[in-house]
Amino acid sequence: MTVLAIVGKADKRILAYPLMKTCGLMGKTCVVTDDAAYRRLYPGTEDTGTVCDVEVTVKCPLDCGVAEAFVRRKEAESFDYLLCLTEAFVPPDAKAVIALCSQRRTFCGRELEGVIADEGERFFPATLTVEPKPKNYWKASLVQLVWKADYIRYICETEERRQLMPLGDREVNRLLCDAFHRALHLERGSMRKIMDRKLA
Repeated sequence: MTVLAIVGKADKRILAYPLMKTCGLMGKTCVVTDDAAYRRLYPGTEDTGTVCDVEVTVKCPLDCGVAEAFVRRKEAESFDYLLCLTEAFVPPDAKAVIALCSQRRTFCGRELEGVIADEGERFFPATLTVEPKPKNYWKASLVQLVWKADYIRYICETEERRQLMPLGDREVNRLLCDAFHRALHLERGSMRKIMDRKLA
């Protein structure tokens, strides 16, 4: 099972929903998150539900012990992909991680450069903002995504329809491809084609 993660104190849905759809097209996929907003993807108020054949589980808090037990259980159930969407917990088994950093050049309270040095190539720092900083503000290489009205519309439509849809946004798709194509054993172009496909 391939474990991927998007971590940070930010609204991750604009990255998570297209990634959920992409992995769902490729194989049996589950999501574990500490964000109750993902309950909007399925009917009811339970902690587990399904959207477009992707299983979603909300667990609060999500720490190392809970995550490890969840990974073991999902491996036993023959899932192909596990997406961890958390506020601060970085799964040790994750093959690739998008780290959503604050505008203060930190990730989960630590200096960004130190985190990158510890985590290595699996770590892709980014920020979601309404006010981007100049490139020379950042000491480390980092992708700045600027919130757009289209992002809010996409999130609302996805949740209202309870359907994972393609997102035709070049910046988001480029970040997802750069961060995850190797872990998914895909060329960037192949991953983009899968991201553009609609679920049946």
